[in-house]
Amino acid sequence: MRSTVQRRPATAPRTAARHGVARIARLGSRAGYFELTAFEHSAAARHAVTAAIRQLAGVRAVILDLRRNRGGDDAMASFVTSLFFATEAMASERFARAPLPAADASTVARMITAPVDVLVSRETSALGHVFAMNLERLGRARIVGPAAGYRRTA
Repeated sequence: MRSTVQRRPATAPRTAARHGVARIARLGSRAGYFELTAFEHSAAARHAVTAAIRQLAGVRAVILDLRRNRGGDDAMASFVTSLFFATEAMASERFARAPLPAADASTVARMITAPVDVLVSRETSALGHVFAMNLERLGRARIVGPAAGYRRTA
């Protein structure tokens, strides 16, 4: 008798199970790679993103890949932004509504000095582009990839 168990594609459950954190890696000893496919609004997503940031502690440069980012919640985008600053940089630069509180500096490893390159594509969500542009405007990142109709600030 044949088994009728259906197998799911390998990538879909992995990404969903990690709450938007698709891949985290150290590239040699100097750079880190962080692929974020969603800004999911949940305690589990905050934990997943914080754990990813901790894995990149001490790197000299960060590649933040948003090319497959499908969007999500403004508050989570604000929270992720706060991880790239010593204090809550978004206090006056909020996306909208009431965002999640910024990450507590005493409990989260932050990449305060590491330069950040944010990879975007035409498939990057509008929220992903806004997030990238905010990091660029605040002097924390350089955007790499097509602007997809969004105007970057100089």
